[in-house]
Order: sequence, then structure tokens, then C-alpha cells
Amino acid sequence: MSLTCTGVTALHLGALCQSTDVLCFYNDHKLMEDLEVRSDEGFTPLHFAASQGRVSNIKYLSALGCDIDARGKDGSSPLHLAARSNKIEACRVLIKAGCKSFEDSVGMTPALYAYQGGNEELANLLDTVKSGSSVAHVEIERRLKRSLALAFKIAIEKDDLTMSAHYWYKP
Repeated sequence: MSLTCTGVTALHLGALCQSTDVLCFYNDHKLMEDLEVRSDEGFTPLHFAASQGRVSNIKYLSALGCDIDARGKDGSSPLHLAARSNKIEACRVLIKAGCKSFEDSVGMTPALYAYQGGNEELANLLDTVKSGSSVAHVEIERRLKRSLALAFKIAIEKDDLTMSAHYWYKP
């Protein structure tokens, strides 16, 4: 996934680098005044690092105290962008840092993006993010997500979104 953004800063671009060298330079020279600086789309440097799977930069920025659950204008968190980009290691690091799962502005969770992308391992990992759910509830929700992803895939392939209702899992 590539971010097409305007209003990016040097800090956003530094978060895209392969290593933390640029971010360390900015920090060492007191050039990182605002870790939460936003692009015109509302994305923080952590969003940029997550979208490209820059694990070392994710760890560095989160260690500096950036908001790991920051939302862009479309409601996407860094975890959403990592999931949409199929960056499983970035998702692991974000989850370990305490990221929460929630819906973006179109009602998609990071797990739903993983299911949509066909990455079962990532979807299962992201399903563990939901807190306070019983094992039975999580399993029913997992089946519903798989069913929903399959229903929409079939409906889109058949060019008939009304048929998606026929493929839903009903608990």
C-alpha cells in the first residue's frame, strides 16, 4: 500500500526510511518537535512507518511516546494501514505496543482488512486484539468475518452485491 499524501513533513519521510538513522538524527538534534504532526490526510509519522512495515521505526516512535492509536481523517489507525498493507510483523509490534482494534470510517477493522486480503495468519493475529470477549464470542465473530469477506468476494466477482446476503454465516 502506498500513501498518496500532501502536507507531509521531513519527520513523515524519515519514518519511511529502512532504518531509524534519520529519526535518531532528528531526535538527537531536537528536530522532532511534534511526534503527532499530521499530513493533510491526518496521518502521523507512525502511520507512514506502519504502512510500509518499518518495524524499527514503529518501535522507535512508540518508545518516544507517540499515539499508537492515532486516527487519520478516514479513521485509519497505524494498525489499519499495516493490516491493509499485509505487514504482519508491523502488526505484531503495534499490538505489543498496545494498539487497539476499532472500526475506521467505512466500518472496517484491521482484521477485516486482513480477511479481505486473504491473509489468514494476519487475520487470526488481529482477531486477538479485541479485548474483553469470551472465547465463544471471538470464534463466532471470526466466523462472521470470514463469511462476510467471502460473501463480498463472491458478490463482487459475480457483479451482484445483492447476492452477498446468501453467503453469510448465521450463528
